[in-house]
This record gives sequence, structure tokens and C-alpha cells, in this order.
Amino acid sequence: MNSPAFQFYVKQWLGDRDVILMDWDARGMHLHFMCIAWQEDPPCSLPNNDAYLRKLVGNPRRWSKVKKQIFRAWKLENKRWFQCGLLREYEKQRRFSESRKLNANKRWHHASVMLGQCETDALQSSSSSSSSTAVLNPPLPPLKGGTRKSRSLHLGDPKDPTYRENYEKRKAQEAQS
Repeated sequence: MNSPAFQFYVKQWLGDRDVILMDWDARGMHLHFMCIAWQEDPPCSLPNNDAYLRKLVGNPRRWSKVKKQIFRAWKLENKRWFQCGLLREYEKQRRFSESRKLNANKRWHHASVMLGQCETDALQSSSSSSSSTAVLNPPLPPLKGGTRKSRSLHLGDPKDPTYRENYEKRKAQEAQS
């Protein structure tokens, strides 16, 4: 899942002791790192590469001091820094997305089963009919004048059994005029 955004919980931000104790510039860098980490693989992590991290925030003179403040709010695991609060948000969004996907698959599976049943019913109905042309009629040629939309207003829905009859009547009227 590559979500383009994460929810920012103000109460959580202001209530986080590690964030409150950061200098102002460190808070900005921390938020910047969170945005970068959101897009990383694995999600919500940054590599434990001091030179790279320093470049990401513009190579500040006070790096050694702010780095300590920032990464008190992160956890080092397998040579990567993870932001636990951000990771919880990522997992929450991933679970929600999966649940929506499962529900959509259930709905569409049900719809495809019903569509298959409709096709089966239609074929059974047409095979018992005496007319072989009832199953597939060739497409109707366009009528003179008017747009497709205006013709459909006069003729109705092409799926309607009376559509071809209405078409023939209209064609006969045009021939007379």
C-alpha cells in the first residue's frame, strides 16, 4: 500500500514528551523525517546512515545536538530507524484498505455469479423459443436525423423486446416522408 498521506494527530504530537522536549528546529526536522519515512520501504523507516539523514534536512550545523533529540522518538531496528506512532497509523490504514478490498471482492463476486445466472437463464429461454433470431439480432443501422440520444428517446432501450418493433415503425414512417 502506498498511501499518499497520513493523519496528523495534534493531540498526540503535543502530548509526546519526546517531541515537546525537542528544540523548534528539531521538531521541524522530525516532521520532515516522518514524511520521508512514510514513503520508504519498509514503511515508516529511515536508514541508519548519518550522512544521508543529515543531507535530507539541509546539513544543519547543530546536527549532533538535534539528531539526539529527534531520534529519541524513533526506534533503531535492523539498521533502520522506525517511527512507532507513524507505523501504527500505516498499519491502521493498511488494515482498513484490506477490509475495503475484501468487501469489494465479495460484492463483485456476488455480482458475477448473478451475471452468470442471467446469461444461463437467457440462453435457456432462447433455446426453448421457436425463433432463432430472438437470441442475437444484428445491430440496427442508424436512423436518419437526430442523435443517438434523441433516437433512444423515441425508440426506448435496445434491451427492451419492443425496441426492434419500434425501430421498424420509425423506419417505415421515415420512408413515407
